[in-house]
Amino acid sequence: MRTAGQERSAARWDQVAGHWVRSLQTGGRPGAPPVVLVPGLGALGYLIDILEGCGACSRSFLLDVPGFGHRRPRAVCPPRIPALAETVSAWLAAVAREPVVLAGHSRGAQVARRGAADHPETVCSLVLQRSLP
Repeated sequence: MRTAGQERSAARWDQVAGHWVRSLQTGGRPGAPPVVLVPGLGALGYLIDILEGCGACSRSFLLDVPGFGHRRPRAVCPPRIPALAETVSAWLAAVAREPVVLAGHSRGAQVARRGAADHPETVCSLVLQRSLP
């Protein structure tokens, strides 16, 4: 999907809720709500094209939830949905600082659904892809 001259995403690290959370960020358009993608376990790569597509319309982030993908010496978030959802919600409050379009895939959809239910003020739209109950 990458085309000549298209801006690539930049990695950032933010400390929230006692955890270092890595994210990839791209885009930015005034007035459009930010898009935050939460992947399934283990890999971010399959959502890079989606991140860049969303970045063409709004500020967009791809979260690397602690324990899901990138390795760095840090406290790992317990792999339970409530703990992961709290980390994502804390990241939304600290970094996005406005209601977002929160999109989760697979295990990330479970995390997004729980985070949106527990902290509805952080989400203006919720997208769930291949989520289990």
